[in-house]
Amino acid sequence: MRHLQESKQINITPVLLVIQENAGSYEFVVKDKKTGDVCETFPVEEITSPIYKESNDPTDHFSNLLMFNVNASWKPGAGPDQHEMHIFHVGM
Repeated sequence: MRHLQESKQINITPVLLVIQENAGSYEFVVKDKKTGDVCETFPVEEITSPIYKESNDPTDHFSNLLMFNVNASWKPGAGPDQHEMHIFHVGM
């Protein structure tokens, strides 16, 4: 992950993850922790392949990771042609 950050392939930003109801369905909202600005919103039902990796080893840099894909076709013409992978390091 550090290599991906250094090569500008991922962006590391402190965020808040919120699941909220909207018109009878649920959406996953990613907000900038410092400003409260919404970074991204997508329907919860479009999340695929969720994985949570947890470890009690304090030297494990890949502990407390929430990873999932978002279906690329949920918003035709507005998103990428392939699924987007999202990776969050969860702080307790």
